[in-house]
Amino acid sequence: AWKRFEESWNAGVEQVEALIKESLENGNGEGFLPAFLADEKEISQFQAVSMVAVLLFAAADTTAATLANTILNLSRNPEVQAKLREELRAELNGGDWTAESRCNYLNWVLYENQRVLPTLSISHVRNEIEEDVVIEGQVITKGSSIFFSHNLIAQAVDRPDEFIPERWSDEEREKRKGTPLEFLDHPIVREPFGFGPRKCVGSRVALLEIKALLSRLVQDYEFHYDEQTSAPYDTVAIITNSPTPFPHIRFKRLAA
Repeated sequence: AWKRFEESWNAGVEQVEALIKESLENGNGEGFLPAFLADEKEISQFQAVSMVAVLLFAAADTTAATLANTILNLSRNPEVQAKLREELRAELNGGDWTAESRCNYLNWVLYENQRVLPTLSISHVRNEIEEDVVIEGQVITKGSSIFFSHNLIAQAVDRPDEFIPERWSDEEREKRKGTPLEFLDHPIVREPFGFGPRKCVGSRVALLEIKALLSRLVQDYEFHYDEQTSAPYDTVAIITNSPTPFPHIRFKRLAA
């Protein structure tokens, strides 16, 4: 197993090295890599390769899990899937999602997916707090590490077993202000990447990948949950939360 991992890692590093080389040779000189590598006192070639490798590799498993879980939830909620497809086609006109795209319903779908089937069970909030903290009468002693459980928030809303992306609209968020449910809108709750200095270093890359691929798939295919061949599943947390055994989902190609 270690040998296979080592071979895969080395192959990935070679691809990163080629990517950096191409960027430097064919780019316009803009961006952080040319600026840093122009002076090896700032950063060495080895350090640049290491940083880019972490950004690309760290998000691989979590990105795949988020995509798979979102497709599962869309396949079980065809009306949500249809509404998302309508938004994407109106906004993108059949094209690809970019960072400039404005797709609010897509964001709401991802937030609701994180509530129903979070990518990770926990996020690391703070390591070794410097003093005692009292929260709702509970004392967290100095030196403790604090983790947030994503699995606990699923039941905090009305109709918790229903997949309702509209929970995350501006109107609903405004209604939650000043109530006990306002915590739902904190980034550490609604996003799978953590928050603050311990936020996932690959979060931006992962989110770009998720939105770009999901937008393409939803525009081109319908996802159908196969009730007849799918066995009952449980959510199993190893590194990521994964429905096990994963249900059968049929993809139907749509006309252009």
